[in-house]
Amino acid sequence: MCQSGTTCDLCKPPYYLYSSPNFSPDQCVLSCPKYSYTDASGYGYCAPICPNPLFPVGNACIHCASNCGICTSLTDCVECDSGYFLYQGVCGATCPAGYYGDSSSKSCQPCDSNCLTCTGAGATSCILCNTAIGAYPLEDLPSTCVTDCEAAGYYQVGALCKSTSVS
Repeated sequence: MCQSGTTCDLCKPPYYLYSSPNFSPDQCVLSCPKYSYTDASGYGYCAPICPNPLFPVGNACIHCASNCGICTSLTDCVECDSGYFLYQGVCGATCPAGYYGDSSSKSCQPCDSNCLTCTGAGATSCILCNTAIGAYPLEDLPSTCVTDCEAAGYYQVGALCKSTSVS
C-alpha cells in the first residue's frame, strides 16, 4: 500500500514491491526487473537474490527439495538441513551402503576400504568387513577390520582374526 501516493511498503496483487538504489521511494511494479526475483512467500516483493532455501527460476524464487538448505536447482542440493546428509545432490536421513553420515559436513563420506558398511571414518568404525578384499574383523574388536591378521597380532580362522593371547 502506498502512502501519500509515493511511498510504498506493501503492494496489492498482482503488484510486487521493488526497492532500488536507482530510485526512491520503493515502488509497486507488475513484474520484477531482471536480476531480481518474485518472493515465493506470497508477500509480493522483488528480492535481489533468492534467500536460502530458495533458488531462482526465471523471475521467481522456488523452494529447494525437502530437507535441502541450499540448492542450485530442484534436483541439485548443495547443503542439507541439520540431521540430513548430502549424497549425489540429494539429502537423506541415512547414507547408502559403503558410506556414513558425517555430521560436520552434512554429507555422506565413503567408508574405509576395509569396511563394507560403517558408522564413521577409518577401519575401526566398520559394521561389516569387506571380505571381498580379505578384510576380517578382530575377535575382541569386531568393529575393526584388517587385511593382515598376523600384522595386527592375531591369527586368521576363517573370516575372523582371533586373538593370540590366551585368556
